[in-house]
Amino acid sequence: DGDGAAGIPEVVAGDASTCEPGALFGLDGIAVSAAGDVFALLVMQNQLVRIDPDTGEVETLLTEEDGLWNPSSLAFGTAEGDTQGLYLVNYAVLPPAPESNVGPAVLKLDVGVEGRPLD
Repeated sequence: DGDGAAGIPEVVAGDASTCEPGALFGLDGIAVSAAGDVFALLVMQNQLVRIDPDTGEVETLLTEEDGLWNPSSLAFGTAEGDTQGLYLVNYAVLPPAPESNVGPAVLKLDVGVEGRPLD
């Protein structure tokens, strides 16, 4: 708030009443684009999603079929010419391993939008 105190949190996406596939359970790590989109990893579901904070709409960008296995952290590139690259960590430890996993790795995906600068 204007006085420096914390405001009241607002849910922009998700449903606390469910852990069904498609829900945002196991969310581990976010990165925000300059346009305000929230990119998040779902560690237990082996997914990278894009969340529209205005509508709460969730779009799946990568899954275990793309090699994800317990993805855990992500960040936009900051070097010139690399600001649309989203880097993510494949933690790759919780069984069972998906058939298409690439193992422990740092992966990069061009998401077509720049990351919000870290001031």
